[in-house]
Amino acid sequence: MAAIETIWNPVRGCTPVSPGCERCYAARIGRHFSGVGEPFEGLVEPHGGGARFTGVVRVDEQLLEEPLRWGRSPRLVAVGTLGDLFHEQLPDAVIERVLDVMRQADRHTFRVLTKRARRMQRLVTRVYGGDETKPPPNVWLGVSVEDQRNADARVPPLRHTPAAVRYIVCEPLLDRVDLSAHLVRYIVERSSRLVHWVVA
Repeated sequence: MAAIETIWNPVRGCTPVSPGCERCYAARIGRHFSGVGEPFEGLVEPHGGGARFTGVVRVDEQLLEEPLRWGRSPRLVAVGTLGDLFHEQLPDAVIERVLDVMRQADRHTFRVLTKRARRMQRLVTRVYGGDETKPPPNVWLGVSVEDQRNADARVPPLRHTPAAVRYIVCEPLLDRVDLSAHLVRYIVERSSRLVHWVVA
């Protein structure tokens, strides 16, 4: 994947949901900023020589509309690298605001990665009406998978999520992952449309 130029974190915090969360770099980063009055206070706790998220999630209101203030030069933006935009504790209205800001800031390309694929599918389908032509071309939606079980759980909702670009990140890769069955289903579901979201 091309290098990310900008990181936008209007949401901080998460809850471990699968084995890949044991190696979460965001929790390790957050540990260094978790003192009193710091951005990750109450969001991260020590765990096995490292750190893990506590399940508390915070929205940074000052950052919610930040992309609308960026200059004219297009940016490639990673969204929510210090949490999960589709975390169950975030109100739908907050996620919808983030989606709307990305739509408005259409000169930038936003990459959103989640482990909560079903919630992403539900919310994005509601926002875009399930119409494949409506999702903004500048918003890429993806899932991270670390093993076959989680690939099998997260890839099907991703396939059915309205998005201009869908992508899969296999890291941390804890076990062998075979995506071939998912790719075949994707091609069949979309008839003659080619798979355009796989980089090998």
